[in-house]
Amino acid sequence: MLQHHERWDGAGYPAGLAGDAIPLEARCISIADAYAAITVDRLGRSGLPPAEALATLADSTGQFDPALFDRFVELLGGMASAA
Repeated sequence: MLQHHERWDGAGYPAGLAGDAIPLEARCISIADAYAAITVDRLGRSGLPPAEALATLADSTGQFDPALFDRFVELLGGMASAA
């Protein structure tokens, strides 16, 4: 599913889809994939703690469906504040 590389603002790839034209599943995967990518330790860098990761993603204006991102933050809120 390449559509998870699309951006809410239409600046993504492969088709430059925007908003609701991006399949719901891809919009969900996009948020989860970005969160996982910055919270997991990688060669040469440590993953971010949950609260810092959510703040970093929140600064990604135009990348994610705002309503889905808000819901993602709600779902992870307890975990992020406990870290």
